[in-house]
Amino acid sequence: ETLQTAQRLNPLNTDHTANLGRLYRLWAQMTEDPAKRQERFEQSLRYYEQATRLSPHNAGLFNEWGLVYYYMGRYDEAMQKYQQSLALDSEFSQTYLLMGDVYLAWEQWDKAVEAYRQALALEPELVQAHSALGYAYARMGRVQEAIQENLYVVSIAPEDYISLRNLALLYQQVGDITRSLEYAERALPLAPAQERDPLQQLIQQLRQSLGG
Repeated sequence: ETLQTAQRLNPLNTDHTANLGRLYRLWAQMTEDPAKRQERFEQSLRYYEQATRLSPHNAGLFNEWGLVYYYMGRYDEAMQKYQQSLALDSEFSQTYLLMGDVYLAWEQWDKAVEAYRQALALEPELVQAHSALGYAYARMGRVQEAIQENLYVVSIAPEDYISLRNLALLYQQVGDITRSLEYAERALPLAPAQERDPLQQLIQQLRQSLGG
């Protein structure tokens, strides 16, 4: 309500309108009821449309607008917004990262890899891009490259659960049971509740393989 009041008082202020777009996007993401979720995403889209009319050269706003479409599963429209962002700023690493996520959703692994590499060329330590690149490599069967990307993430973020879990699975895939067990045990205390039992089962299986 406070944001809506601010937007009504100063409708030409991009920040007020964009903040409403962000609010409705987050609200939609937290909403379980499908109809209400859809309604809030649609409201978010309307606010981003207004915000980009007020600031038509703001690449970040087009990325945020596209992200709403992405969360709605409307990937073609998300990509259109990212391409508009790219036309405004071809050196914005976030845009390539978001485009890579759409290519992943489309299972276009080669294009996803290219997009993430472009993001990393602009921002070499972008953890999200390394993590996503590792996932794309894994889906392509390029396991050693997937391992290297996940190792990089863990070197920067030692408690990144997803990368620790991925390393456990990837090392198991290549037959390195010792390293697989090491990363599975590191991942276990960080695992969300719903993943603890499967991870514990993996650890037991790995220990048995090692004769423990």
